[in-house]
Amino acid sequence: MNGRVIARRLGLNASSIVAEGGDVTAEADVGGIRVEGTVRASGTDGDVTFQSNQGGLTVVSPATIQATDRLTVVTPNAIPALAAGTTVTAAALAITSQFGASQSPPAGFGTYSTVNFNRTDAGNIVFSSPVALTIEAATTVQGDISLTAPSISVTGGITAGAAPAGDGSVTLVASAGGIALGGAVTAQSDRVTLDAKAGSITQSGGTVDSRTLVWHSTTSPFPGLTGSFTRVGSNLTGPGNLSLGTATAPIIVVGASTVNGTISITGSSVRIVDTVKTNAGNAVSVTATTGGIDFVSGTLGAIVTAPAGAVTLSAPSGKVTAEKTRQRGRRSAAVHSPSRLRLPT
Repeated sequence: MNGRVIARRLGLNASSIVAEGGDVTAEADVGGIRVEGTVRASGTDGDVTFQSNQGGLTVVSPATIQATDRLTVVTPNAIPALAAGTTVTAAALAITSQFGASQSPPAGFGTYSTVNFNRTDAGNIVFSSPVALTIEAATTVQGDISLTAPSISVTGGITAGAAPAGDGSVTLVASAGGIALGGAVTAQSDRVTLDAKAGSITQSGGTVDSRTLVWHSTTSPFPGLTGSFTRVGSNLTGPGNLSLGTATAPIIVVGASTVNGTISITGSSVRIVDTVKTNAGNAVSVTATTGGIDFVSGTLGAIVTAPAGAVTLSAPSGKVTAEKTRQRGRRSAAVHSPSRLRLPT
C-alpha cells in the first residue's frame, strides 16, 4: 500500500497480526511501519517481513515480533527504531537499512545464528555472535565489515564498499573453529582478513577478490583458496611447514609466520613488505627464479628467526635489496645473487 501501516494497541488489549501456518508481510511504499501490538508468524517456516521504501520501522514497547524462521526488515532510507521493552525473536535476521551512528543493527533485534546485513548509508558493519554464524550476505556502500563468531559459514556474497582504495575491508574472525567460504568475499582495492587461529579455512564456492589477503589458520588454505589478491599475509597457527608462491608468478608477501615449521617463499620475483617469522628456530628460504628479492624500503619487511635459524636468499638472475631488513636471532644468511646483501649490524 502507499500509506502507513500500523499494528496498534487498542485500549488495554494489544492488537495482533498472526499467521498460524504462513508468513506475515507489511509493506508501505511511501509511509512508515509502526508496530504497537503483536506480529507473529508461527508456522514451521513462518517469516515476518517489514518493507518501506521511503519510510522506517518503529516498534513501540511492549510490542512483540515473532518469526519461526526469518525476520526481514527493508527500510533503505531510514534507521529502524526499536524501543526498550520490545520483544523480537526469529531464527534469522535479514536487514537492509541505514545504521546511522551505529555500526550494528539496533540492539533490540538481538543476536542470530543466520544473518543478512546490507547497510545503505556510509559506515561500517560490526557484529559478534555467541554461536556459530551463517552469513547469507553482508554489504556496505562505504565502510568495513567485521563479523565474529565461534565458527563462520559464508553462503552468499560479502562486499565492502566499491572499487576505490580505502572504501572498505572485510574481516572474518572464527574464535574457536573454522571459516567455510561458499560465497564471494570482496574488498576490491583493500584487504580481506580471514582469522581462524583455532581452525581451518575452506572454500567451496566464490572467490576472494581484494588487493590483499591475510589469513590465520591451523593449516594452509592453499592451493585451494582462490581470488584476485596480489598481496598475501600467511600465518600458520598449527605445527607444520609453510610454502608460498610458485616459480612462474611474482609474489608480494605481507607477512608470514609459523609456530613450529619452516617457511619457503618462491616467486619469479619476491617483494617482502611485512615480517616473515619462524618461532622455533626453523629455517626461512626465499627464492626469486627470474627477478629479484626486495625488502621494500619504508615497510616492516624483514626476516626474523627466533631463536636463530638458517636464512637462505636466492636470486640467481636478479638482486637482493635488503638495506632496510632486520634479522633477529640469526644475523647471517646464505645469499645467491649477482648483488651483495648488506645486513644490519
